[in-house]
Amino acid sequence: MTLVRSRQLTFHARGEAAFVWHSLTGDVCEMSADIVRLLLAYDDPRDPEDVAQSRPAGLDPVDARNFSEVLRRRGYLVEPGADELAPLQAWHPAVPRATVFERDGDRVVVHVRGGSISLHGEFAGAFLACDGRRRLKDVLRGRDGLAAGLLRLCRADAAALKLLPVQSGPGGPPWAESTMPFPEVDPYTWQPRALDLRAYHEDGIRDAAEQFDERETTLSHLFRHPHEALSGRTFARALADALRAEGLGDSPRVVEVGAGTGILGEALREALSVSGYASVDLAPALARAQASRGLAAARGDARCLPVRSGCADLIVSNEMAGDLGEGGPVLLLAEAARVLAPGGWLYLSEFGTAAARPIRSDHLDHDEVSIRFEELRSRAECLGLRARLVPLPVLLGMKGGVEGLVTTRASFAALRGLFAAHGATLDKRAWTRTEFEKHAQASGIILESVHGLRWAPAGERVMGLRPFEFLALLATRPLPN
Repeated sequence: MTLVRSRQLTFHARGEAAFVWHSLTGDVCEMSADIVRLLLAYDDPRDPEDVAQSRPAGLDPVDARNFSEVLRRRGYLVEPGADELAPLQAWHPAVPRATVFERDGDRVVVHVRGGSISLHGEFAGAFLACDGRRRLKDVLRGRDGLAAGLLRLCRADAAALKLLPVQSGPGGPPWAESTMPFPEVDPYTWQPRALDLRAYHEDGIRDAAEQFDERETTLSHLFRHPHEALSGRTFARALADALRAEGLGDSPRVVEVGAGTGILGEALREALSVSGYASVDLAPALARAQASRGLAAARGDARCLPVRSGCADLIVSNEMAGDLGEGGPVLLLAEAARVLAPGGWLYLSEFGTAAARPIRSDHLDHDEVSIRFEELRSRAECLGLRARLVPLPVLLGMKGGVEGLVTTRASFAALRGLFAAHGATLDKRAWTRTEFEKHAQASGIILESVHGLRWAPAGERVMGLRPFEFLALLATRPLPN
């Protein structure tokens, strides 16, 4: 038996990981560099045993043989000359829940990142018939010539359709709902690389608004406007109220570490009636954005703050400690303990757990690692601080039952495309269902004709974030006896 690499594959990369997308099915698989090289060893028809004995990418023959079989079962390796579409006729096409499309008579408009795809007549009917229960051959029966156009929607740049090997409703295998947020790469020249976080912040962040509107987000950014889940308050106002309740004194001197766009700092400065508010950020673009909001912005590393000892009544580290890499949060904590004045407070929030091993976020263009908060709390106590942990939604007094919009990075981009097609814009914010429906109506969008809208209580999900995965460390330096 000889095998060859399927020509239906596209390659995408993030740091040290590669992702291979099957454009006929929408299947996506994360691969290490050596497995990518094994796959490329089949550019021409090869006997798997010959490939295994050649030890591609340093794989031992047993691993090469086993992984070749896995790649064959996934359809990434095929027999030379094989009709790759024929076996898929018995598979079940399904539209992922997050695919955004509108129905308008006999026309369907599918909104994807970067544009829209219009389907008409029988093409639209075939797409609407893709419910995960019918087989592809049944969907295409009587619709000659539509297979290629329909399967165009399975490609990574659309991700509006998936082909599943078995009947499925919403959900299915893990890749049945997946999109591809990472850029396509040339597999022959791609080299895995560990991301240099310092270089990323110094050189990779070019625009503050784009960084938090496109690449990543935070709860503070999503709740920068007054919100029903926060009793009509902004994130900043809710945080200020919580810090006052903890015992933060009047007219505090504040240092914010990693202040992002400066929106939170600007609002806290007013809410707390501060006597001074300084921000420290490694990214020049972010420091400029903070300065434009009137903050005393300084370039600096959170692990070695350019701030004199004992000068701050409050240190704010909001949803940035995960960007510091291994050991970084502990160094930040030591610096915060040095900078805090007697009676001063530290507020440090991030996604994480009390004791579970840190995990890496896999949806950003840079590494971000969850925080093991119990380790930080214990270290804070060793540094002479009194510290406790509290879920961030509890600290903010969040009403978890308020229903709001749920998105992924790709589906939100598609929703923006929907609004753009109607001559309107869609801000990145924690949209409540009521607010979103009013905005859509004002934009001329009939939501009853739109697929891909998902809603959840704020306590479970806000856009792409899960609030209760975020904890806050509150620590204070006791006054001397």
